[in-house]
Amino acid sequence: MPELVRPEFSVKDASLLLEEHYGLCCTLKEFPGERDRNFLAQEKNGETYVLKISNSCETLEFLQVQHAALERSSKLLEPGRIPIVFPAKNGESLLRVSSADGSQHWMRLVRCTGCVWFVMLMACRWRSTVRIPENFCGS
Repeated sequence: MPELVRPEFSVKDASLLLEEHYGLCCTLKEFPGERDRNFLAQEKNGETYVLKISNSCETLEFLQVQHAALERSSKLLEPGRIPIVFPAKNGESLLRVSSADGSQHWMRLVRCTGCVWFVMLMACRWRSTVRIPENFCGS
């Protein structure tokens, strides 16, 4: 089933996309994912982001609903508790990118400044790929 095939983007591809579309030069680590490609991106100054390249079946409407949920949640909680959608250089929050096989995917970036817990929580699911503090995940 094509919807379960993850987009074909390497860490190097993601790094080039980050620089081209967001003007960021980051260290990247890939998170495993069921349907999407997710990369933890960290700048030298400590700013942390998650770059998400969605499965080709994801609709623009579905991703816009996710963005609206993030935005509304951020207004209800203290600043920094919820990731913030980081716009590309062209001002857009969702960009269309092509993989090497020519398939089209939506790409977005969220800034996790002040919400390191969000990144750490994601890391709990993927302990083998991300270094996390002892006992953070309740183990």
